[in-house]
Order: sequence, then structure tokens, then C-alpha cells
Amino acid sequence: MSFRLDTSAGIASVALSMSLSLFAATTAVAQPEVGGPPVHPISRVDPRVYETTLTADIFTEKRELTERDPLLADQSELVVPIIMQGAFSRTYPDSIVVAGQINGQFHEAGTVPWTLRGPHPDGTAEIVIEFADLRARTLGVRVTWREQSWLAVVDEAAAMQVTWPVEWPETVRPFLAPQPWIQSKAEIITNFVQRTTQGNLRRVTPYSAAKELTRQTIALFTSISGTGNERRNLGQITGLQLTGAEEAMELGRGSPNDLVCCCVAVLKAAGIPARPVVGVAKEFTKEMKQVTQWRVWGEFYLPGSGWIPFDPNMMRGSGIDNRSLDAAWRGFANVKELDERIPVAYRFQPKGSHWDEWPPVWGWFYGGNLQRVLRIYPQTSLMRISRGKGEPDP
Repeated sequence: MSFRLDTSAGIASVALSMSLSLFAATTAVAQPEVGGPPVHPISRVDPRVYETTLTADIFTEKRELTERDPLLADQSELVVPIIMQGAFSRTYPDSIVVAGQINGQFHEAGTVPWTLRGPHPDGTAEIVIEFADLRARTLGVRVTWREQSWLAVVDEAAAMQVTWPVEWPETVRPFLAPQPWIQSKAEIITNFVQRTTQGNLRRVTPYSAAKELTRQTIALFTSISGTGNERRNLGQITGLQLTGAEEAMELGRGSPNDLVCCCVAVLKAAGIPARPVVGVAKEFTKEMKQVTQWRVWGEFYLPGSGWIPFDPNMMRGSGIDNRSLDAAWRGFANVKELDERIPVAYRFQPKGSHWDEWPPVWGWFYGGNLQRVLRIYPQTSLMRISRGKGEPDP
């Protein structure tokens, strides 16, 4: 079994070059709705550059101890999402380096054929590694890239004056729709929006509506548990802790990720394009040990201006309960350390990837016979290294 390469290395290199050229052409005409610098009343400042490494591995529990290679598939893909051009981030395309492993044997960067699928209209893409004639016990991929992140600055008074659009731009309309774990059309979600707005939603501006709806959603939660990262006994990340917006709204509790899901679902149900952002961040545990792990926050679209970040978990306990809507709120647009986070995806796993439990953010697709496997374990390792100040927008 090997990494799949149907064409010569030269042709593969040309294909990658074409993908990168396409990215350059796309970002040159980017509008705020697809990423790139937002426009007033939003701005981005204090750029910083980071080198990020994501290692994704698959391990198996065999049905029979005598089984040597329990993973059998005619064709298999590992898919790692990446945000090439975000509202407050930008990936350097020529910095992407891909290595891999099969049965514990490491394959250096440059020997692993891969493709960049995208960029898509929302500024995202996928790094795809194909495996042909899969016969293995373990497999994995390691992706390293450089990305620049910014802090967001919002003129609160001006943002409060932005009115509802006649219609949302075509590129942001997909973020009005439900998505896995964000059941924005669930009755409990739509009823909450109706009850909170009393049918007066359009009598206030979208920024004001988003602010109040987020505050009321946070108030529903009696407790938040976990870090958002599900880990195995030795501390490896297996995926994101999620039950989803519908169940979390019913219970009034959940993981930090569930709180984000609820806020995004409520905004979607109110007719405001919104999305989760899954990123890499360094954070402190209760034992004050610094770890690099997944962090989830949200963004909603302000008409004609761009995406605005918000972090419901940062807003909890910050005293927003009685603060006026025209005051600046910690965690709403003013997300501390946003320039230290590395956005990776706007979904919790790639489309079509179905893990039995916690989604690991990256995906595995296969065709063939996996009946010899009792269980498959995804495992993720994350690393983020600061590379200093970035380049400001012109």
C-alpha cells in the first residue's frame, strides 16, 4: 500500500502550481463576504504570523489479534481543512508542507503526493492525501503551514447604524442554512428567536439584534463543562466535544462548543448569516499548564462590511447582563487574543466525513472493506509557534 500518485511528479507539481495560481487570482478581487480585509465599521489590526502543525492519525482496534493489517480499502483519502483567506486570517500558500505515515513508517515532506482542493467561494480549501490499495494498521498525515492572524476592531456606534440588506450577498447565503450540530430550524431554536424578538426583529439593526440574541442565548446556559476537546487517557485529542445546538438548548448546558453552536443557530434562525470558526489556540488548563488545542468561536456577517467575530464563552461572566447594547462588550467583536488564534475551518468536519463520536475536524473517506476493524480511533496533535509580527493591510 502506498500514497496514491496516478500521474508523474511533474504533472502533480503543475496541478499544485495551478491551484496556487487560482488562489492568487481569487484573493486579488476578494470582497468582505469571502474573506480579506473588512471595511468600515470593521477593521483588522496588529497582524502576527504563526507556524502551525496539525498531525492527524488513525489507529485501529482489531477484531482478531492475528490480523496484521485490519484497515482494508481500495481507495482512501485523508482531508485536512484550511482557511486560505479569512476575515481575520490569511494562509501563505507556498508555506504548506505535507508529510505522512503508513504503519508507523514516516514519509518525509516532498515524498507525499497531495492536492489543494479549492479555494472555495468562502475562502476555505482542503489538503487532500490519497492512499491507494489500503492495507494498513495505522495511517496519518502531518501538515505545517504559516498563517497570519489579526485583531478585530469595530466602531460600535457605526455598526449599530448598519441596516438590513434587501437581500444577502450570494456568497454568504449558505451561512443562513442549518449544518451538522447547528440545527437552526429546530422548533426550540425558532421559538426562542420569536419569543426573544416578539416579532420586532427588523425594527432594530442586525448588529443590535445579533448582540441581544447572543446575550439571551448565553443566559440560557446554567453550566458549561469540559474544554471543548475530547481526549484519550494519555491526553491525545480525539475530537471536539459536541452534543449540538438543539439538545444543548433543551438542557441549558453543554460544552463550550455547544454554546457556540446555540448562538450561531439562533442568529441563523433570525436571518443573520453566521458560522462557527474552529481554530488552534494556546490555552491554560485548570492546573495552569499551557496546551495547544482546538478553540471554537463564531462570526456573523454585517451587511456591506464583513464578518464580525464573537466568543460566547469569553462573554460569559463578563458582566454583559445589564450592559447597554451601544456599549462595547468583551467577547463581542472585541475578542481578546484573536490575533493568537489560527482559524482552520467553518465546519466541525468536512462534508461527507462521518465519525461515530467526537468529530476530529479533519476527515477520512474510504471505499472498500473495513469489517475486519472493531473500532477506528482518530487522534490529533496540534502545535503553534509564533513567528513575530505580520504584514499590515495596505
